[in-house]
Amino acid sequence: MGDDTVLRCEQLVKFYESPTGRVQAVRGVDLDFESGVTSAVVGPSGSGKSSLMRMLACLDRPTAGVVLLDGVDLWRMSERARARTRAGRVTHIYQRPSDNLFGHLTAEMQLVRLVRTGESLDVVDHWLQALGLERQRSLRPAQMSGGERQRLAFA
Repeated sequence: MGDDTVLRCEQLVKFYESPTGRVQAVRGVDLDFESGVTSAVVGPSGSGKSSLMRMLACLDRPTAGVVLLDGVDLWRMSERARARTRAGRVTHIYQRPSDNLFGHLTAEMQLVRLVRTGESLDVVDHWLQALGLERQRSLRPAQMSGGERQRLAFA
């Protein structure tokens, strides 16, 4: 791994079982992600992008290959260590904003649940303002536009 490489996958493979048989979603992927660099994973529908991202985010175990975060194999960690890594180091945003939000919570409460112990609730006001959602503070996701839900889900 290079000095700036934060996340690496080597020979990553993912199979799924389906009613029609085995599907290979990811085939021997090698990637490096460097600190401070924005990366995009692009490809046609069904090419394995979501499967790849779920493995990189510690959500799905690879069928084969390794995922290294700062040189540590994520899948050799305990489930508790992976959960701590997901909570502190990994962000994964699902394709549909509704999958990121709790339908019964207001925009403000979606953000309050993300405030870490010892942090001031002022951070909620900061994010609502930064995302242009100050007036949507008391709205639930179903009452917001698609773009507003996407911005809230990003936060």
